[in-house]
Amino acid sequence: TVSSDDDTASTSLTVNDLANFEVNINSSSTTEVTTGEEISINATITNTGDLEDTQTVRFLVDGNQIFSTSTSLAGGDSETVQFTYTTQGGETEATVSTDDDTANTSLTVNDPANFVVAINDDPSTTEVTTGDTAVINATVTNTGDLEETQTINFSVDGANEDDQQVT
Repeated sequence: TVSSDDDTASTSLTVNDLANFEVNINSSSTTEVTTGEEISINATITNTGDLEDTQTVRFLVDGNQIFSTSTSLAGGDSETVQFTYTTQGGETEATVSTDDDTANTSLTVNDPANFVVAINDDPSTTEVTTGDTAVINATVTNTGDLEETQTINFSVDGANEDDQQVT
């Protein structure tokens, strides 16, 4: 409103909020995976402001940018984005971010079962006489994170002599 002693004039004024791109991670395909598996992260980007804008949406794993895409949204509009990633070992933090907001989700990435076999060399078992029984001791160690059952084979000169299931 503007006024003088003799007159008054008024007008309406609309104040628009600037664009603000908020991030909400809706889901990931799983929170526990095996190294080398592919995961998908879905996030909704919502412009909570009144004005249209274009921003870069980034997907990061453990702070390293993996992918990015440009998204344009009018005020109040939303868009769902999906990022796919082939996992590597260890605890992992996946992040989706815009210029205005960031959302995180944690993933546990397990190493698959990996059986390592070591023969326990005992000098008394390295030489035997034909017809004698040889006792061979071996240690089987799963160096992975996941449990698995495997068949352990004992062979002599390429011929299978015995099998045993180990978990």
